[in-house]
Amino acid sequence: MTYKEFAFQHGLINGPDAAEVEKLEQECLDALEETTSVEAWRRANDVCSRIEDHIVNNSRVNMYDVRLYGDYDNVVLTQYLRDPEVRAAMNVDPRAAPWSEDNAAIAYILAGWEQRSASHLYTQLLHNSTRTLLYNGMYDMDCNMIGTARW
Repeated sequence: MTYKEFAFQHGLINGPDAAEVEKLEQECLDALEETTSVEAWRRANDVCSRIEDHIVNNSRVNMYDVRLYGDYDNVVLTQYLRDPEVRAAMNVDPRAAPWSEDNAAIAYILAGWEQRSASHLYTQLLHNSTRTLLYNGMYDMDCNMIGTARW
């Protein structure tokens, strides 16, 4: 878990905030210890999400670029990804719903898997000599480079 370290390095939290984040980290670790079913993984995901939520709610920064405040304005992106020519170029099935930034059904499904390690997948890729690029934005807290470097 690297949210606390990343947030502290970027001036998003101070000492008292760091103590609260440590408490949330322990709750996350405890929830991960109790993952015996998909529902337990979903609960663990909810608990672990509180760490980043706490930092974002208190600092008001954008989790994908901590130099910015608030959420991205995705109006142009939405228009682009809903354009019929773009959808055709991306081979999107014409029966598929228009692109949406959020999808509750997909979020629910992924929540059961988000906290699980995928390192075994990368091991297979690397053993097969598959060219691989791991990228993290320098100011991206959600997928920050500290965790990737440690991994």
